[in-house]
Amino acid sequence: MLQADMGSGEVRYSVTNNISYMYQVYCSYIMLYKNEAKQDGFMAAQHLQDGLNKLVRKYYQPVAGWFDVRGDDIDVVYYGDKFNDPPFSVQTLSIDGQELAGEVYKSNVELLVPECRSGFISRENREIPMFLVRATYLESGEAMTLGVTYHHSLMDGTAFWMFMNNWACLCKHLYEDPGSAPMIPNAPTFGVPDLGRLCEDVGFEHSEYSLVDPSRFTRVFLPGKDEIRENLLVISVEQQQELRRMAREFGVSFNTILCAIFWKEISVLRFRARPSTEEDLSLFTCATNPRAQLGLPKNLCASPVVNLAAPRPIGEIAAMELRDVALLVDETVAKGTAEYMYSSTRYLLEQRQREIGNDKSGVAGDKLMLVYVCPAYAKCVVSSSRNFPIYQSDFGFGRPDYVRPPYLPFDGCLRIWPTPMSAGSGTSNNEAPLEIYVSLPDYVDFTQSPLLSPFVASWLRQSLQAEAAEKPGHALDEDSTLFATAGKDLISMRDMREDTELVHYMQTGKTLAEQLSIMQACLLNGHVERAQRILIGLYRLYPETMKEAADVSVHNEIIGGLLAANPRPLTTEALLWYDQMERHYSIKPNTNTFAILISGFVNGGMRNVAVVLMQEMLRCGHTFHDLLLSTYLSDTDIDQIRDVARSIISQGSENSDVATNLLNAVSEAEERLKSLSPGANEGASDADRLGDTAVDGVESNADAAAEAVAAATAAEENTLLSTNVEGIEQLKGSLKSLYSNELEGYNLQLRLERDTYDSALARFREISKRRGDPLLMTDVGALKRLSAEWLPQLEALVEEEQERCEKAKELGGDRIREHYGRFFTMLDPPKIAIITILEVLRLCSSNPKSGREGVAKVLGLKTATLVNALSTAVHNEIRFNRMKKRSNRHITGRNISVARLASSGKLFNIAVRRAKAHELRENSNQDWLDTWDITTKTRIGSLLLSMLIETARIPEHYSDPETGGRVQRMVPAFSHGYELSQGRKFGILTAHGALRELFKNDSIVGVINARHLPMLVPPRPWLTYNSGGYLSQDEPCMRIKDNAEQLRYLKKASNDDRLYTLLAGLDSLGLTKWSINRPVFDAVRKVWNSGKALGKIPAHSFETPEPVKPEDFETSDRARVKYRMEMQEWNNSRASQHSERCDCNYKVEIARAFLNYPMYFPHNMDFRGRAYPIPPHFNHLGNDLCRGLLVFHEGRALGERGLYWLKIHLANLFGKDKLSHDERLGFVEANMHNIMASADNPVPDSLVDGSANAAQPWWLEAEDVWQALAACIELTAAVRSAEPTAYVSRLHIHQDGTCNGLQHYAAMGRDKKGAFEVNLMPSDRPQDVYAGVLNGVVRLIDEDAKRGVAEAVALQGKLTRKIVKQTVMTNVYGVTLMGAKEQIGARLREVKDENGQHVFDLVAVSRTALYVAKKIFESLGEMFTQAQQIQNWLNESARRIAKSMPEPALESWKRMILEAKESQAKFRSALRDAKDNSRVLDNETILEIRPDLGPGAQRRKRLNALATKPMTTVVWTTPLGLTVVQPYRKLSKRCVATSLQSIAVNDVNMPSPVNSQKQKTAFPPNYVHSLDASHMTLSAIECKKAGLVFASVHDSYWTHACDVDRMNDIIRDQFVQLHRRPIMADLKAEFEDRYKDHLMPVVGWEYVAKSNFVDGGKLKLNKARVTKKTERAQKEKDVEMELALRHLEACGEAEAEGDAAVLEHRERKQAAAVEDERIQRAAEDLSASLEVLNLREVTLIDPKLDLAGALRQVDHVFYTLSVNQKEHAERVAELRKEHKTQVRLLKASKAATKKKSKTRSKVVVPAAPAAEPAAAAEPKEGEDDAAVVAEKIFRLEQELNAKIAELDTKYVLEFEMPPLMLDHSTSPELLQQTNDMVKRGELAGRLVKRVSWVPLEFGDLPDPGDFDIGEVMKSPYFFS
Repeated sequence: MLQADMGSGEVRYSVTNNISYMYQVYCSYIMLYKNEAKQDGFMAAQHLQDGLNKLVRKYYQPVAGWFDVRGDDIDVVYYGDKFNDPPFSVQTLSIDGQELAGEVYKSNVELLVPECRSGFISRENREIPMFLVRATYLESGEAMTLGVTYHHSLMDGTAFWMFMNNWACLCKHLYEDPGSAPMIPNAPTFGVPDLGRLCEDVGFEHSEYSLVDPSRFTRVFLPGKDEIRENLLVISVEQQQELRRMAREFGVSFNTILCAIFWKEISVLRFRARPSTEEDLSLFTCATNPRAQLGLPKNLCASPVVNLAAPRPIGEIAAMELRDVALLVDETVAKGTAEYMYSSTRYLLEQRQREIGNDKSGVAGDKLMLVYVCPAYAKCVVSSSRNFPIYQSDFGFGRPDYVRPPYLPFDGCLRIWPTPMSAGSGTSNNEAPLEIYVSLPDYVDFTQSPLLSPFVASWLRQSLQAEAAEKPGHALDEDSTLFATAGKDLISMRDMREDTELVHYMQTGKTLAEQLSIMQACLLNGHVERAQRILIGLYRLYPETMKEAADVSVHNEIIGGLLAANPRPLTTEALLWYDQMERHYSIKPNTNTFAILISGFVNGGMRNVAVVLMQEMLRCGHTFHDLLLSTYLSDTDIDQIRDVARSIISQGSENSDVATNLLNAVSEAEERLKSLSPGANEGASDADRLGDTAVDGVESNADAAAEAVAAATAAEENTLLSTNVEGIEQLKGSLKSLYSNELEGYNLQLRLERDTYDSALARFREISKRRGDPLLMTDVGALKRLSAEWLPQLEALVEEEQERCEKAKELGGDRIREHYGRFFTMLDPPKIAIITILEVLRLCSSNPKSGREGVAKVLGLKTATLVNALSTAVHNEIRFNRMKKRSNRHITGRNISVARLASSGKLFNIAVRRAKAHELRENSNQDWLDTWDITTKTRIGSLLLSMLIETARIPEHYSDPETGGRVQRMVPAFSHGYELSQGRKFGILTAHGALRELFKNDSIVGVINARHLPMLVPPRPWLTYNSGGYLSQDEPCMRIKDNAEQLRYLKKASNDDRLYTLLAGLDSLGLTKWSINRPVFDAVRKVWNSGKALGKIPAHSFETPEPVKPEDFETSDRARVKYRMEMQEWNNSRASQHSERCDCNYKVEIARAFLNYPMYFPHNMDFRGRAYPIPPHFNHLGNDLCRGLLVFHEGRALGERGLYWLKIHLANLFGKDKLSHDERLGFVEANMHNIMASADNPVPDSLVDGSANAAQPWWLEAEDVWQALAACIELTAAVRSAEPTAYVSRLHIHQDGTCNGLQHYAAMGRDKKGAFEVNLMPSDRPQDVYAGVLNGVVRLIDEDAKRGVAEAVALQGKLTRKIVKQTVMTNVYGVTLMGAKEQIGARLREVKDENGQHVFDLVAVSRTALYVAKKIFESLGEMFTQAQQIQNWLNESARRIAKSMPEPALESWKRMILEAKESQAKFRSALRDAKDNSRVLDNETILEIRPDLGPGAQRRKRLNALATKPMTTVVWTTPLGLTVVQPYRKLSKRCVATSLQSIAVNDVNMPSPVNSQKQKTAFPPNYVHSLDASHMTLSAIECKKAGLVFASVHDSYWTHACDVDRMNDIIRDQFVQLHRRPIMADLKAEFEDRYKDHLMPVVGWEYVAKSNFVDGGKLKLNKARVTKKTERAQKEKDVEMELALRHLEACGEAEAEGDAAVLEHRERKQAAAVEDERIQRAAEDLSASLEVLNLREVTLIDPKLDLAGALRQVDHVFYTLSVNQKEHAERVAELRKEHKTQVRLLKASKAATKKKSKTRSKVVVPAAPAAEPAAAAEPKEGEDDAAVVAEKIFRLEQELNAKIAELDTKYVLEFEMPPLMLDHSTSPELLQQTNDMVKRGELAGRLVKRVSWVPLEFGDLPDPGDFDIGEVMKSPYFFS
């Protein structure tokens, strides 16, 4: 509070409200701003100071005041006639940005902030400023800091950050409009509130302010002799989640549990470090903001802080449970009511009137103070630093990169502080770390606390170091951020047993995401209340899981649905839901939330509410700039909101400042849009000019406009005489925008993506209109006519079904139709109909197969395939339509702006990329809205398919039996039936024969989707996992099929910012600009129009004659088999020719469409990280034709080296890549005349007009003919130019790796021999690994031929490099022997003689291929030893992982199965009892005994089934941070009943066991693929940084000829950098970490001798004895063994003796086997040779070093134990016998004494006591003898026990020996050796089979060779 005292021109603000720890405190903040963009005038000091002065003079006059020290009174003074601006100092430092960041981290207040920092008011000075500023700049200009010091009595946190943001807004406004008046968003207020209630004494005791006995406290509040150290602790997101779970368990808030942990643990740590008494008090104090309770304005500039305290003895706090401490904190905070706040203020005013002490602390004596700043609480409006808008202070140059809180050296201060990721919007973010600053004495060690030690970290230091490494141009070393951060936490998923979402799916058949999709469908259909019920119900059932499954986007959909409700918007309900989002669901509203609310109320005419919402949005830290980028605002909405703002300003409303800010933001955004227009692109680079559609000609100096005109006039010349193909017609319709030249750039690309089905629909409707005019129908094919006829009928059926669905929603009763109807009605009937027709025709026509006897047949398609394709297509179109609606011009402008950043290379700055990704995530929606459940998808697809079957009719001609004439009738075009295959029944859709005939001529194979064409503008950058590529589609960057697990890992990695390197790599590939090679296209067009087969372009028709059936077909089996194989080959060739012709047709049409336009290929990746172009039909990854038709859009002068590499490239295309470079140059020079002739006349007329004996052009001799032609044309043009080295070339030059997989293996294993074979080492000429393997195979075959092997004899002299190449290439990628056999068989069938006859017998070719495959494997093993060892290690590791199971899961399964068996046994017993007693068990009793029969029975059954299945997949992290998940699982099937049939579909949401064999065999190739993908990505990024144009086809890298040398340096350097990392060691370490708690089942043999020794060493086989005590343990062992065997069986590793092991285990009570008895008899004679050992001195022998010795040692040990036990038992028996005799004699003596005294006394002598009898006071007569006897007996027992103890010491009776285990996999030789020794009777024990679970371990890595990876830099042929 501030009390004003007016007088004589000055105003005094007396300090009356400060609690003790703030009374004399200055606070200092440091704000770091980085100048990433190197802006001029960045954060200019004069600019900042001017803004500060204007702000203070107009709004914050008290800030310009100072302290006036007068005796003991300290007042704040402001002189009206002597106004002084706040002190503002400036300094410049010569350090770099990283050092400056370090100073900020250390909070170097002496250097970076003004004086009076974090200290006390000096009594020596009379006037001390209240507010000071220091600006620190670097000479380099890369960063600056703003240091601010102010006195805490002036402002609290709320007021300070309001001041800072006002200052920033004012400066930004003045920077952008210097002449305007100062304007701020939140003007402050000053003054004294109404404290009338202060006179009321409500009776509170304020112990936090009271004078306390000094002896009651253990620490001094103010700094004393101990150094106060500030500790930075970090609470990660995962730790926050655990704390929130604990808080929910205790029933308190997150901050309360955090406070309780610190209070309790710090108190205990203090007590341990400085022991005192347990009664010493520990005072917890919570500093709160009482603005709401006291009725203070939110914008009050003051420091109204009040304390809430709870003093407790340290001993009590230490002894309390954490729950109780939390409840105590909760109780303390809860008492902060308004009455308490008023009482505190009254108490402070009273204390102000008296002397409190010299230090002004408010407390006398010592005190332990722990300050805790709490966030909003239910009963007390308080605040926390983590909710302040700390990172919102944008002075016109961006927000601060880091803000350092004040350094307060006060013992016990605790501050919760946000990190940059959590406070960007001024609100708390639960998905980001928190910083905790704790000031404590240096003797307090946090590492001694198990609760606090996890928080001890230096997060900021690591972050700054990482950012320093991300600077552009930083070398790619081991610390480079392009690689995955070393030691970064692995991405792991929850165990399925703990996954509540999975439990929900097993119970309901729907995931939570699918339930939310139903909610969204209800909203779109107007059923808002039902949608609310669904969401509320899900939160009640799964509160924890819903926090992950449903974010703010879900609630935004609810609010949007309420505001869009009919007949009137539910505005009140929408505001109520907004209010409940945070209170009930802990969901913070985002910009989209306010966009929905503001637009809803503006459209509803409630403008005042909309303005209030704008103010609320600003208060929450969002900006109008963010609002304009909301996907929920259309252009119309933005215009209406702008009109509202203008209206408010014109009316002079009190909210005009908000309206002005809105208009300014809109104006700024509009200006940015204007800067992005094509007219504003003048002077921009080619990469920036997004609207540029011109393409350079073949000659670089050609005029683009002239060429465009020439292209337009040459339409006739460009015409393609294509087959009348429906797919091509649709393609032409989709590409019509390209020919119209109506639009440019971005808008044109959007139109292309949106016209896919609309153009087809319009075309079919046009055909329907023309149906009555035969002349207009002449150019319309029969298939198109039929499709046009089907369309209106199908539309009608769809419309009728949608009406039935609407009725089902209204009336109910039909739950199935009601459910799928929510989704079925989301798309218009015409669109659904056209999708159905096109998809079915496309799929049916692309399935040519051959039937038996060589009869051509088109078999039907599986119904499940069609159903899935139809539903997916409809679903995708619904998603796309929704995305089209959610956009506006500002979003488009942002996307263009980001695209420009990518094109200019600025987006490859990691900091910029992360910032843009964060901005995108803040304003984007999650893809949960697009998830359909399996049942819905299947039923909708089946419904559409059945409708098409009903409507599609085709004319069929037949002979009339009466007239004999040809009659036409309409019959179904499709028929549905069933087919048996491999014992299973499948639904089949078969096309009618007449329709199949139409497919031959009008095939629509590969009907193209215009959204999968090349792009006209650069692709959208991949900022997140699903926001890149095409402009209008949000698809994942990874190609995922039926694997939700991969998607979860991908999303997690993206949200954790682990994918920035990979995504940057995809962007660099997508930014490559391509054009069509016009001369090559002209040659292709000429060949295509001729219909001839030339240059791998198939002929128009298939002309190969059908094989002739042999005469002995019926009599000769061999002839019959051979003929069938020839017919199968002929049919396959015919189908292949047809498919290739259609595929070629598409490529040529797309090339023609893009003749005058540049194009881009957006890229995505597979699950291993390998990049692929998304356009499927035309891209540089395609065949030779595609690559020949493509050139780079940008041309570059060749230069000397460019001309050199162009010639090398041409020679490579002719298969000369294994010659030396000089030899390749010689080849080109020798054929220069052929090269020029090929360029001058590529396709002579004589070649295509059917002329006989026409000469073949030379370029057709190349291996890649069209690329060779392109190179010939380019080289000819260069040579003929005036200066060849100055010729501007656009041709892509390739550098290919030599069997790249083997290169990676050789590098990993440092295999010198293998490295030489694959060109990793320097050599004079390139090594040919394929020829090397071929030579080895030939040598082996020759050796076999000498021995008369038939296959070897047949192969001699016939093997070629081509035959072995594919198998050698794929061997490294895990090809199996059978796979290799198929590869080689295909190559052998291609070998023909000069007459076209097969060289190898087709009947025997399979056997021959298997023989060759074995020889290839043998030859490879000899050449690549280390590679084979690494591959074996990878195989074995994957095998172990695939059969492993987490230990907790195993225990859970065991417990579950045991409980099930026990309950079943109890149930059987209960049934027997009930039967015996003639009664019936009621349901309640049954469920009590068998709970597994009750609710959730199906889930338990499924879980039990999964218990015996291997569920662990192989997961690893690539060097670039991608978490790779192998997708190979045996997917569960789910049967869905539909109107067509019951369809079994893959249930990807249900946990499925892994395919262990596939996991094992696929891991080595997948791992190597992930490495070559990493190498390619690194090379792509570095080439982009170096300014190269780059493209790649996996291990083939492309660039301009002039840049090949630079690219070679880069790819070599990146390969070396990659393999200098310990790749294999990192992989093993990751496996050991990821699978550290896993167990795997093993079958082994244990050498057992213990049970064979009895009777002091005699050998005998005893039967195991089972007691009740061990029965439970035995059952657990049985279950464990059963699980292990089932696991091994599921993995395909269960051996035949596995069942025998179970039998042996279960039948322990049966007699030993005959073989065991024989072994026993043979071993009984060993007892004489066995020795008794001194077991106390035995040293165990390692069986790996000396197996026989270890086995004999086992015999000796158990022999010794048996002897010891026998001797021990005998000696103990003798002692007991002797003792018994002595006792009997004494008792006889006592009996005689008793008989004599019987007449005198009735006292009976007691039995011998267990303890020494106590002395009697005065024994009676006769009792003395009895006592003596009893004492003697007691002494005898003591002597006996002592002697037995001596024997126990003498004889070792127990000896622990580790089991000696042997198994086939790890020690086969040792196992065989042991077995032989047992059989020979050399051992006393026997081998017992054990099936058990052991910890998952990974074998030792193979020893590396001596190859130096640096040699790669010197190898000229590494890539060549």
